[in-house]
Amino acid sequence: MAKDAQPVSQASQADSEYQKLLWDAALESMGRDTVRIRLKDTPADRSATFLLPGRLICKRGYAEDWLVRGDAKGKALEARRHRDVFWITVVTVAIAIVAAVAVLVTVWPVVRDWIR
Repeated sequence: MAKDAQPVSQASQADSEYQKLLWDAALESMGRDTVRIRLKDTPADRSATFLLPGRLICKRGYAEDWLVRGDAKGKALEARRHRDVFWITVVTVAIAIVAAVAVLVTVWPVVRDWIR
């Protein structure tokens, strides 16, 4: 009997994942700003219903969590961009220093003879 219970839970888990994908797509189609505005018009209870395009309904808490996940992704992307810019700057400065030293080494014999 326990073997029969596991496939049912896997099926319901698959349905739940599919439902979340539908909710995510609907929230994405609305846009982050629209979701924030519409959340202001719904009751503050996280279990309150939140209407989505396409006659879908999710909980307010799910929409809030979706916004938090998106904000976290945005902040992680921004941090990565800043880190990339920092390292590109460091490498560029190092190459510029090496180039300046190479120019000085190349020009030094001419400058030394000119000074004498």
